[in-house]
Amino acid sequence: MKIILGDFNHCSLDSALPHYHQYVSCPTRGDRTLDLCYCNIPDAYKCVPLAPLRDSDHNNVQLIPKYKPLLKRAKPAVKVVKKWTSDATLQLQECFEKTDWDVFINNCTDINELTDTISSYILFCEENIIKGETIKVYPNNKPWVTRELKEAIINKNNKFKENNIEVFKKINWKTKSKIKECKRKYKERMESYFESGNSKQTWEGMKKMTGYQSVKTSVNVENESEYVNDLNEFYVRFDCYDFKEEQISEEMTELRISEDEVQKSLLNINVNKSCGPDYINDLHRQCRVISDVRLSDAAPAGHKPGVPRRRLPWQAWDALKTSPKFGGGFQTKLRLVHRENNAVPTLCRICRHP
Repeated sequence: MKIILGDFNHCSLDSALPHYHQYVSCPTRGDRTLDLCYCNIPDAYKCVPLAPLRDSDHNNVQLIPKYKPLLKRAKPAVKVVKKWTSDATLQLQECFEKTDWDVFINNCTDINELTDTISSYILFCEENIIKGETIKVYPNNKPWVTRELKEAIINKNNKFKENNIEVFKKINWKTKSKIKECKRKYKERMESYFESGNSKQTWEGMKKMTGYQSVKTSVNVENESEYVNDLNEFYVRFDCYDFKEEQISEEMTELRISEDEVQKSLLNINVNKSCGPDYINDLHRQCRVISDVRLSDAAPAGHKPGVPRRRLPWQAWDALKTSPKFGGGFQTKLRLVHRENNAVPTLCRICRHP
C-alpha cells in the first residue's frame, strides 16, 4: 500500500497518478478541500470530518478503513500438535513390546477384523502416551515467524511496560537482529526448494510464496457398501485367473516373514504420502509397531483351503480392507485408478512387497 498526503492548493494529481484514488471528500479549510489523501488501493477508506486542533484553520479528517483486517475476517485455526520426544517414543515402543498380540490374533475371526482391532489399539496407545499441545494459528501469521521470535517480541513488550529504557533498547536491538535472521533463514529455505531439483519441493515453495491453497472437495456416497464393492471390483478387474483351481505340483513351504524384513519395510515408509483409513502412517515408522504384531501370523488368518499361500494374505487383506476414503472429487471409476493408496491401510501397502 502506498499513500500520498499533502496540502494540494490549486493542484490535483488525478491526471499524473491515474491509478491512485483520492479519499478526502469533505472540506478541510472553510468550504474548500485542500488537504488530500491518495492511495493505490480502491475503496479502502471512508472520510469523516473532525474539529480542528486548537487555533488551526485546517479541519481534521479521520480516514476509517472500509475493509476488515484478515485477523478479524477469519478465525484462528486450532490445531493439536503431537510432541514426539525420544522419551515418549521409547515409552510407546515399550508398550507395544509388552503387549500380548496373541489376544488379538486368537479372538479375531478374519483378517479384516484383526486389522481393525490392531489399528484401533495402536491409535489408543498413541493418544494416551504421546502428549498433544493445542496451538492457535492466526490468519495473519507470517511464515518466517518462529516460536523464538514470538518470545523475543513478548519479552520486548514486557520490558517496555516496565519503563526500563536501557534494558528495552538492548532487547529491541536483539529483536531486530532476530527478525533479520528469521527472514534470512526463510529466504534460504525457499531458495533451497528451487535449487534441490525436487519437483515436489519446488511446487511446495511456489504454493507458499503465492499463498495458493487447493480446494478440498468430497464425494457423496449414498450406499457405502455398494460403492466399496464396485471399487474393489475395479481394482481387481485384471485378476482373471482363478487360483482356487490351480494344481500345485510341488508342495509349497509355509509362508513366513522375518522380523528384519518387516522392520526394513517399515523404515521405507514415506510419511508424506497418504496414510489411508488407519491414520498410523508415521506411527509405524516411529515405533515399528508391527514387528511385534508378527505379520507372519496373519497368513494363517487369511488362508483358505485350496488357495496357494503366495496369494494370501496380501490380496485378501486388500480386498477386505479397502474403504471409501476419498477427498479429491473423483466420481467416476476410471478416475479412481490413481487413488488406490488413499483407500488402503499402510499395512496393506507394506504387505504387497514383503
